[in-house]
Amino acid sequence: MHIELIGKKQHYSLDFEGKFNVISGLSGSKKTAFVKLLNKYKQGVHSITLNATVNSMRLGKDQIEVFSNERSIVGDIEAYFQSFDHHLVIIDESSELYRRKDIGHILKKSNNFFVLISRAVGWLPISVDSVYQLVDENHVITNRALYCTKNNELTTIINPVEYILTEDGMSSRLFFLNWFKNIKVCDKTFCYKGKNTQRDNSLLHVALEEELLRYNYLLVVFDASAYGYYYPLLCDVIRNSKKKVSLISWDSFENYILQCPAYHTIITKADVSCMFNSIEQLSTERLKQLSSYDKGKLPKCLLTDRSFIQPPLTQIKAME
Repeated sequence: MHIELIGKKQHYSLDFEGKFNVISGLSGSKKTAFVKLLNKYKQGVHSITLNATVNSMRLGKDQIEVFSNERSIVGDIEAYFQSFDHHLVIIDESSELYRRKDIGHILKKSNNFFVLISRAVGWLPISVDSVYQLVDENHVITNRALYCTKNNELTTIINPVEYILTEDGMSSRLFFLNWFKNIKVCDKTFCYKGKNTQRDNSLLHVALEEELLRYNYLLVVFDASAYGYYYPLLCDVIRNSKKKVSLISWDSFENYILQCPAYHTIITKADVSCMFNSIEQLSTERLKQLSSYDKGKLPKCLLTDRSFIQPPLTQIKAME
C-alpha cells in the first residue's frame, strides 16, 4: 500500500504491507493531523490531493474509510465491514471502535486493509515489523519502522544455550524437542496464577520471567508476525535481567518450514494481502496444502529430515 496525501502545509508519503499496520507514537507526532487531513479530503476540500494505491491499483475516494471521533456506525458493525472489500480503512485512536470488545473479531473477518493509529492493540495479530512511527524527512512525513524493518533482524543467538522457551506448546516446541535433545525445551503448559496454562503470545514474557529464575542461558522463540503488541513487554523482561537471552524471531514457524529445501516456498507480507490476517495464517494454510501438517502433531518429514535445520537454527550450540 502507498498513501500520498498532500495539503497546503503537510505532505505525507506512507508505505505499508499486509492486512494490519499500526502507527504508534506520542502526542504531537502528526498522527491526528494525518487523520484530519484525510477527513478534509473525504469532505471534498479541493486543495488536498490523495493518491492511495494497493498493488499499484489506485483507490477511489469511496474506497477509503476514515474513522475518528467524528464518525459513528449505526447498526450492525460486523455486517458493515463485510459489505465492502479491498478498501483502505484508517482508524484513529479517538474512534469509538476501539472501545468495542469484539472489534478484533470484526476486523479479522473483514477483507480490507487497516492502518490503526493507536499506542496499543493487543487484540489483533500485528507483526513486529508492521509497527511504525511518523517522522519528518525534509518536510515530507514518512512512516519508519519502530522496532525493525524485517522480523528476522531481531534474531540474536548468544551461545551456549541451556533452555529453549517457545511461545506455543505445540508445533515449534515439538520441533525443538525432537532436534535439540541435548537442550532442555519448555513443557507444553506452564503454571500461571496457580493453574496449568497453555502457552501463547500474551504470556511469553510472563513465562520468561519465571524461567529466568531457573536458567542462565535461554533461547526465546516467537512468531513475530503476530507479536507486535507484546514485543516491547518481552524486551523489558530481557532488559531487566542479567541472564543471557537469545532470540529467534521468524515470521512464524510455518513460514520458516516453507522456506526449507523440501518446500522452497517464500511467503512475505505482500503475499498476505487482506485475505489472511498474518503471514502465520497464510503459511499455515499453504503448509497444510503441501503436507499433512497439524500444529498438534508434526508430519514425519519434519522429525526425520535434517534439511529442516536451516539458519538460524544451525547457529544454536548446547552447553558442554
